[in-house]
Amino acid sequence: MIKYSDFVHSFNRLIPPDLYKTHPEYFPLVQGKRIIGYVQRCLTNPDVLKLAIDGVKKAFKDRPDAVITSVSQNDVDKWCECDNCKALALKYGGQSGAYIWFVNQVAEAIEKDPALHDKLIDTLAYQFTETPPKNIAPRKNVRVRLCPINVCQAHPYEKDDYPASKAFVANLAAWAKITDTMYIWAYCTDFAHYLMPFPDFDEFPADIRLYHKSGVRGVFFEGAYGGLGGGSDAELRSWVMAKLLWNPDLDSDKLVSEWMEGVYGKAAPPMRQWFDRLHERARDPKQHFQCYTDINAVGYLTPDVLKRGDEMFDQAEKLAGDDAIVKEYVAKNRLCLRYVKLMKNPSIGPDFTSFVADCRKFGISLVSESKPLDQWEKERKK
Repeated sequence: MIKYSDFVHSFNRLIPPDLYKTHPEYFPLVQGKRIIGYVQRCLTNPDVLKLAIDGVKKAFKDRPDAVITSVSQNDVDKWCECDNCKALALKYGGQSGAYIWFVNQVAEAIEKDPALHDKLIDTLAYQFTETPPKNIAPRKNVRVRLCPINVCQAHPYEKDDYPASKAFVANLAAWAKITDTMYIWAYCTDFAHYLMPFPDFDEFPADIRLYHKSGVRGVFFEGAYGGLGGGSDAELRSWVMAKLLWNPDLDSDKLVSEWMEGVYGKAAPPMRQWFDRLHERARDPKQHFQCYTDINAVGYLTPDVLKRGDEMFDQAEKLAGDDAIVKEYVAKNRLCLRYVKLMKNPSIGPDFTSFVADCRKFGISLVSESKPLDQWEKERKK
C-alpha cells in the first residue's frame, strides 16, 4: 500500500496563512495587492520555497512510513501576478510551468537528502494548471495527478464533441509526452447532488482504457465521500471500477449484469431496466453533464423517465419478496429517484419526512459536497 504523508491542496499547510502578518510577500500579488485568505503563494519568493522544503521534510518525519507527499495548489485560482511569477509563467508556457518549476525544486531538495532520497512528491494538473507546460518537465520523483474536472461525464471523452472533453484528451496526450509517471484524479458523482442518478457507465470504462493506453500509472476516483456514501449506484460503480482498474479490457456491461444478478437476485431485471433507461437518455450526443451540474439542467430526468422509474422500483420491491438484503439494496437505490422528485417538486410533506428518515437509516449524512442532510432538512422546512 502506498501511504501519503500530506494529500493535495497543501499550500496552507506548507506556508501557513498566519505568516501573512509578518511576511505578506509570501502571498500572491493579485491586481496589484498582496492578498490573504484561501489563495496560492508567491512561487518565486525564495523563502516560500525554503518553507515548502522544510514542510515536506517535516511531513515525512511525522509519517516515516509514507512514501509520497503533496506539494500542490490550493483549490482556488488567485495565483501570483508579481513580475517574477509572470515572467516564470511566460517562460514555461503558463501557470502549470510555474508550478512544475517550483515543485521540481522541492523534489530535488528531497532527493538530495540521504534520509529521503527515495521519497516522492505529488502535485496536481488541475483547473488553471491542467494545460501542460512548455520547456520544462516534471522530475523523476514528481508524480503529476491530472484532473478532468470540467469534462462531460455522459460520453467517452475521445468520442465527445464537448469542448472541455476534447481539451482534456489533448492535455492528457501532451502530459504523457513529458512524464511517464502520470496519475489521474477522476470524478464519479455530481458533487452538487450526491443522490442524483449519474449515468456515467459509458464514460468511465472507456476512459479507464484511454488512461491505460496513454501510459497512466494509476487512477483515483472521487465520489460521494460523506458518511456511508450515498451517491447513486455507488456500490455498483465501485465494483465495476475496481474490476476495470485491475483489467481495463473486461466487459463493463457484463460486470454490471454480474453485480446486479448477485445483489438484486430476482429483482435484477427491473433494476437493470432503470439503469439502462437512464443511460439510453444520457447517450444523446447533445446531452452533457459534469461533476457539478444542476439537477434541472440534465435532460435524462424527464417526467416520463421518473414515472417509469417508479413503476420499475415497484416491480423490484415485489420481486424482492422476503429477501431482506435485496429489499435493502432496492430501497437504497430508490432514494435517488425519491430525491429527484423532491428537488423538482419541493415540499415538506410526508414524502419529504420519510425520505430524510430513510437517508438517516442508511447513514447518508450529506446531500451534496458542502451540504449536510441536517442543514438541507432545516432549509427546506423554512
